Amino acid sequence: EIAEPPAPIGLVINEFVASNENSLEDEDLDNPDWIELYNGQDQDQNLSGYYLTNDPQQKTLWRMPRVILSPFDHFVIFASGKDRTFTDDSLHTNFVLSKEGGYLALIAPDGITVVSEFNYLEQAQDISYGALGNNRSLGYLENSTPEGINSGLQAAGPPAEGVKFDRAGGTFSGSTSLEILPPSSPTALVRYTTDGSIPNVTSRVYSSRFNISDTTTIRARVYEQGRLPGEVKSRTFLELASSVRNFTSNLPIVVVDTNGVNIDSSGRSFQPVYTVVIDRDELTGIAQINDPEPDFTGRGGMHIRGQSSAGFPKKQYAWETWNNENEDKKVSVLGMPAESDWILYAPYSDKTLMRNAIVYETARTTGGSFGGVRTQYVEVFMNRNRGTVTLNDYRGVYVLMEKIKRGKERVDIERLGDRTVDPKLITGGYIFKKDKGPYSRAWSTSIERVPLDMHEPERPNSAQFLYLRNYVNEMEAALHGDSFDDPDEGYQAYIDRLSFIDSHLYTEAFKDIDGYRISTYFSKSRNGKIRALPVWDFNLGLGNANYLNGQNPRGWYYPQVGGSDYYWYDTLFTDKEFTLAYWDRFWFLRRSLLSTRNMMAMIDRHDAELDGSRGTPNAVTRNFQEWNTLGRYLWPNADGFASRRTHQAEVNWMKNWLTTRLAWMETQSRGSNGNAKPPVFNSYGGEVQSGFDLAMGEPNNWAGAKIYYTLDGSDPRLGKSPSIALIEENAPCEVLVPSATNGGSNLTIGEWTNVTPPPNSTSWISGNQGVGYEKSSSNLYDDYFNLDIESQMASKNGSCYIRIPFTISSQAELDSLESLTLKMRYDDSFVAFINGAEVAKDSNAPSDLAWDSIAEGSHDDDEAIEYVPYSISGGGNLLKVGENILAIQGLNRGRGSNDALWSCLLSASRGGGDAVSANALVYSSAINLDKSVDVRARSFDGFKWSPLSQAGFVVSAVPASVENLVISEIHYRPASPSSGETSVGFDSRGDFEFIELLNIDPDQAINLEGISFVDGIDFAGFDNSLPLRARILGPGERVLLVGNQAGFELRYGSANIAGEYDGSLKNEGEQIVLLDAGGFSIRDFTYGVEFPWPEAAGDGSGFSLVLNDAVSNPDHSQPTSWRASVDFNGTPGGDDSVLFTGVATADEDGDGFNAFLEYALGSDDGSSSSLPSLSLDREASDGLDDFFTVSFRINLAAVGLQYSLQGSNDLISWTSEKEMTHVATDHNGDGTATMKFRSTSPVNAVFAERFYRIHVEGRE
Repeated sequence: EIAEPPAPIGLVINEFVASNENSLEDEDLDNPDWIELYNGQDQDQNLSGYYLTNDPQQKTLWRMPRVILSPFDHFVIFASGKDRTFTDDSLHTNFVLSKEGGYLALIAPDGITVVSEFNYLEQAQDISYGALGNNRSLGYLENSTPEGINSGLQAAGPPAEGVKFDRAGGTFSGSTSLEILPPSSPTALVRYTTDGSIPNVTSRVYSSRFNISDTTTIRARVYEQGRLPGEVKSRTFLELASSVRNFTSNLPIVVVDTNGVNIDSSGRSFQPVYTVVIDRDELTGIAQINDPEPDFTGRGGMHIRGQSSAGFPKKQYAWETWNNENEDKKVSVLGMPAESDWILYAPYSDKTLMRNAIVYETARTTGGSFGGVRTQYVEVFMNRNRGTVTLNDYRGVYVLMEKIKRGKERVDIERLGDRTVDPKLITGGYIFKKDKGPYSRAWSTSIERVPLDMHEPERPNSAQFLYLRNYVNEMEAALHGDSFDDPDEGYQAYIDRLSFIDSHLYTEAFKDIDGYRISTYFSKSRNGKIRALPVWDFNLGLGNANYLNGQNPRGWYYPQVGGSDYYWYDTLFTDKEFTLAYWDRFWFLRRSLLSTRNMMAMIDRHDAELDGSRGTPNAVTRNFQEWNTLGRYLWPNADGFASRRTHQAEVNWMKNWLTTRLAWMETQSRGSNGNAKPPVFNSYGGEVQSGFDLAMGEPNNWAGAKIYYTLDGSDPRLGKSPSIALIEENAPCEVLVPSATNGGSNLTIGEWTNVTPPPNSTSWISGNQGVGYEKSSSNLYDDYFNLDIESQMASKNGSCYIRIPFTISSQAELDSLESLTLKMRYDDSFVAFINGAEVAKDSNAPSDLAWDSIAEGSHDDDEAIEYVPYSISGGGNLLKVGENILAIQGLNRGRGSNDALWSCLLSASRGGGDAVSANALVYSSAINLDKSVDVRARSFDGFKWSPLSQAGFVVSAVPASVENLVISEIHYRPASPSSGETSVGFDSRGDFEFIELLNIDPDQAINLEGISFVDGIDFAGFDNSLPLRARILGPGERVLLVGNQAGFELRYGSANIAGEYDGSLKNEGEQIVLLDAGGFSIRDFTYGVEFPWPEAAGDGSGFSLVLNDAVSNPDHSQPTSWRASVDFNGTPGGDDSVLFTGVATADEDGDGFNAFLEYALGSDDGSSSSLPSLSLDREASDGLDDFFTVSFRINLAAVGLQYSLQGSNDLISWTSEKEMTHVATDHNGDGTATMKFRSTSPVNAVFAERFYRIHVEGRE
């Protein structure tokens, strides 16, 4: 079973896993397939130029970078499809392996010679296939050994089938039985153990049903000749004493068996346990401890947790769920998403039992998994004596909670592994905290000395730790810098402001005495900002603390702490914009989630669940019988505890405290300058009838104050907005390398830098910036320019002229612009002009410019690719409404330079903070609503603004249904990331996926609230937390769901986005299911990727899948209802179709083709040289006889057309051509496609003349 080190053999594929779930994680903590190479020789091997492939027809599918493999060393490459070749990190191929069987080969640098290959059969999960021993026998390996010598059992066949039991484990009373079902193979047998050990070849062979009369664990696996042993499976049965066999509860029941170990005194190491979770019956609402069909049964580990709470007699526990190999196993418990890490929290000094659950639910409502964890009240039994479960094992009411960790359904950020060092990948994937020890990787910030510690990854590698520490320190430096309140350069460039506001609000609203000081969590996603939250550990909130003024519902908590315990907020609140945003958020929540009515209803709902009405006695009663704490002081209970002798008294006291607390916070409300409250509405949103009158009132009694409002969701106060981009990186431009020949040498500066086109405009070349050339072997500048001017400039001139137009759309936009910032990449110098006036220059530029000037110094190449900012003083005065010109004279150090580069960004800041928005209206009387609106209102007296009042009103919108909502566009395989996109961390096509919904009702707005995607992608976020425009679609309006919002906006720009979906759109096609609010199907179809589905949408070329003639509500399941997009990258939020608007029978160019036919066939009726394309050819099919083909061009943007091929023998009688089959529709990349029909019979079988024509039919 144990292999010797392999004999010298050269470079080979040593083993691979094609169905990886748990065998090896990559740097993202994903589990892709993997391939191990082995250098079986006594000299180094350079992998550069070798190829890996999964297709014998594409031997050069993935080229390896330079990696030196030492003698007799192993090297793992992930077959993930991620296509990563950064050699300081893990390598990833651009393909994956098929677990159903396939091909894998290592190809020599010549691209032809096969060095090592496998034609393999179906693979098993987490089982590797490879060579063993010096004889290199091939087979399935029991132990996958990435980067190690292959060892262990090897078999010709994969593992034997899994054991099948006739029932789940769980609890029982009296006696029970268990049967192992016969294996499907007649040659297989089952071996088992009852002592907890893993079965082996000497274990007993199963022959008959087990009769079980006491607590028992049976572990079994299948053995079969020629195959590896099957997976170990187990069943455990916990015997119930007569005193508990009829135990029922109004809460779910958790029974833990510790195998005789006292976990309470076993420290912080996980001890093996077996756990049974019984949910409530759907009909009766009661859980029965002897339920034969529990919600969950399984192995796991458990230990005590908590700091000060660890001293309480009622312990709380960390719980992991395990498989039979004691490895983490993700499971769903009580309907919560599958994971392996859980907490059994023990409310003890919190005698309401609900403080944590209440706060977690509140924060989760606003922030989802970033806000708070899921919870479920349960009753717990813990059996520690190896015997039967009795009432003595009862531990009381607990709260089963999710642990804070990274994951799609937890804190949804990227996962980082120990291997990850790629600078693009280590920009996110972190959860860190401010908490008590023990610490895993602690540090203090550079200015405020805030003590922080890592949570995940618990022990980051040095590259990850340095990145995060430096980022937090940069944030702190920006916070304490001169421009700390600048939306682009200050603290907002580093933190998610809303999450910091919410974290502070929850700490204060619930007056958490642990807040700020400890139990404070932060996260950072890749390329994202720092988020405060999720909330954690509020058991000492809501008045449950007799120190730090915690029991007093009045007064701020934050003055009770200071220094590094009140991190960052002292400075944040000196920013007027932060303060105003804080109170805007408070009032939004106070009139919704944190309203007294809502909070009291939430508490009553939790109370009703705990108290129940069907259990006798109920869970709360049993808990306080077990823990006699009511009316007694437990640290740090608030005063008056002696009078609160019932659970209901504790709940009522907390309700009164919270009511007073929230009302007191209203009295502290501030505006832009001092205390202020927002305008009062007669309704704060919801569904209303057309004609509803919205009334507003000004509550502050300010002299001369007016209420300013908007109906489009924008703020009536302009505010200090982030800068806007006037010129972006790839903006269109014109370039001229001036010479005597092209007239450039005669141009004055004013002639070529102003808005008016220069006299020699026809000599300028057009394209997109940057501008430059690269002759050196480093190719450093290649990724930074689009317009290559080497032939015009190298060795000819040291100067070039660049003109970049940009537009100011209105006087209101112009008035809102303040300072300008120009950012330049340049080699070696430049001078910049706006509308003819010089605005910026590099120090290497000469004082007197000429058409052939050169730079007077050099700009280092490595520095030249970084943007350098230049503040343009008074630049806003140079702008005008309409077209403007940024002109740049690029200067090289000499005419013979090997390279050149000029690229720029131009941005402008907007608003000084207190200006009235151009969209704002002055309130004078009730507003009559006849359509859905997002109302925003503030009071303003000319000096100070109030906080914001906001409400969304849904007016006469009908529910989304199959009659009015279509899926109008799907981009399931976008183009590969560009180098610019990859450089900022978006290295997957999935970062740019989207799916678009369209309201096709011509007259009626539709309400998307409650609809959900449940197959293909998962998204159930259409609720009233979304902006109105994302959940109420007017006629013809669209909304998008995206895979990654930051990636989407980088590639496509801003759009109406409802949110990010879970999952991804499969490249091979998959089922999409969209349900209405009642759970009925709106759309249920499966898109495909091969003809007759539009193949251009699935080949990765960058075209999307577009619903053709969407307003006709076509059948989504039919391939002919779809086409490829006209435009590269699709048209998210827009429409690339073009309706026919002319006279169908017109023939303006006189070419014999009418206007409608030219529209349909993609030619121009205004040009006689633009003709429809139709060809008759012959081609070989499958290497056999020649066949006829008829091809013609169609207009992809045409709406509602049906194309068919008709045939005739006499040019008189035409019929649908049945002898010709539609075989392809190929995208031409110019808005047209070519349809091809092929004859069903070969050419030599056709004996008569046949004529063909195209028939086009459209709807009116």
